[in-house]
Amino acid sequence: MQQDNQALFDRLAIIDSQLREYQRQLEKVLDLYISGEFPKEILTERKSRLEEATINLLKEHNDLEARPKSSRFSGFGITLRDRPNQE
Repeated sequence: MQQDNQALFDRLAIIDSQLREYQRQLEKVLDLYISGEFPKEILTERKSRLEEATINLLKEHNDLEARPKSSRFSGFGITLRDRPNQE
């Protein structure tokens, strides 16, 4: 069971990292748009892909966070607040 918990926390950490990276990339797309260095169509397409990927990761994150409510975690007293800070 503890390995299951660790795998869950590891995946959540990966998702958090990916979300931060996508946010960084979105900021870069905005900077490129403002600078006028790339055609708007290319940047709009990239922005849409990043937003879609972000939405999918947020859905997965929410699904994983809902798992500790199941009975397999009840005997451990584990909550997501017990996760080590990932930043």
